[in-house]
Amino acid sequence: MIQARMLGVKNPIVEVIIKNHLKDLELKNYINIARKLKIPLREVEIAVLLISNMEPKPGSIFSEEKSSINNFPMFMLLNQGMNIK
Repeated sequence: MIQARMLGVKNPIVEVIIKNHLKDLELKNYINIARKLKIPLREVEIAVLLISNMEPKPGSIFSEEKSSINNFPMFMLLNQGMNIK
């Protein structure tokens, strides 16, 4: 929500979705969000568009550390009969 405010987003639905409907947002269940908020689906879609343009890890721009997701050792086991190399 801080990011939305810092970006000057003037759509209050954005904050409500971020605060209360992240699971539906993750599942792309926009119809359910519209029903719960009692607003047209189009308004949810506009808010989702604004949210999708936000940085998912906003603090990462201040860090020199790279994600460790792809930093794992690569090796292969070869099974040659009873010998594993």
